[in-house]
Amino acid sequence: MAHELQQLKLAVHHVSDAVVVTDSCGHIQFVNPAFEHLTGYSGDAVLGLYYPGFVTEHHGKTMCDTLPDQMFQKRQWIGDLKQKNRLGNDVEGRISIFPMTKENGDIINYVVVKQDLTQQKKLESIAEAENLMNNSGYIFSSIRHEIANPLNSLKMALSVLGRNSHVFSRDTISEFTSRAMAEVSRIEYLFDMFKSYNRYEKPKGIPTRIDLFLERFTSLVEADFAEKGIEIKKEIPPGEHWACTDVRAMHQVMLNLFINAADAVSGADCPEIRVVLKPMASCMDISIEDNGCGMTDDEMKTLFQPFCTSKPKGTGIGLVIVKKMLSELNSGILIRSEKDRGTTVSIHLPLCSPSADRRSKHENPDSSYH
Repeated sequence: MAHELQQLKLAVHHVSDAVVVTDSCGHIQFVNPAFEHLTGYSGDAVLGLYYPGFVTEHHGKTMCDTLPDQMFQKRQWIGDLKQKNRLGNDVEGRISIFPMTKENGDIINYVVVKQDLTQQKKLESIAEAENLMNNSGYIFSSIRHEIANPLNSLKMALSVLGRNSHVFSRDTISEFTSRAMAEVSRIEYLFDMFKSYNRYEKPKGIPTRIDLFLERFTSLVEADFAEKGIEIKKEIPPGEHWACTDVRAMHQVMLNLFINAADAVSGADCPEIRVVLKPMASCMDISIEDNGCGMTDDEMKTLFQPFCTSKPKGTGIGLVIVKKMLSELNSGILIRSEKDRGTTVSIHLPLCSPSADRRSKHENPDSSYH
């Protein structure tokens, strides 16, 4: 037993994660060298101190009031938190708290393990910025196609109206005015979509007509994909189909998935991407299906690991962003793939009903941004 304890002590001493052992009240009894390196505090300086005083939330609010509540629940707790080191610098990390109990359930100690994520978070931010810039290329190359059409229609309608306003009837003038406003709304929708590239804005789910969103999104990208020889097919059932989501966040999600699908079908004889909307009993399902190269089981295991990618120029962060955004919107993602048979990505959005004011907006689809 003594030999096993000595091996355990040696392992804790050399492990790269910070390890703290407290008594049942949260006062520090032991720290390993990694803790000293991470925080800048020596073991002698912190022994006997109250551990929650070292820890702050990700947004800077003190955890002194909330962390004890988590520690004293007699169960494991894991959270991503930010802690000040001795120099005053923020150190981002993932903290795991494990209660050590007697056979009767009484707490003996708490073991706190902190994994330093500071460098990983920096790399993720850089990769996320690169990913969003790459995705922007698809939008900006498509925008010239999409904006040109409503602008031409708007110019024509206003030109005809300007030349003939003195002879047109009130009804005809109203018709041309409505037509012009519809084209203005289409342009407004495109610029509203660009707000999705503000990655500091937290997504907010609202009642959204998913059928309209998919129609507009595919119309935005299909010209650019057609130039690459990729056909986009849609299966959207008739009627209004509502779910709770954030349109701007969903643009980022869909762009990531479409770009992945485009890469996958690059070597196919007849490359195509299918978008299928399926209203389900418990959720709204959006599937993006491709007939590309597919993935092996080993490749599937690393799909949501940051910086893991099989693409020569990939960042390995796209699906991480997708999963993070969907999680913030209380939504899920499921990926099925077969090598040389293609890949299907299914997004599950929570169902909802439109409020009265939103339903009135959607009576005229061209005037709606959601």
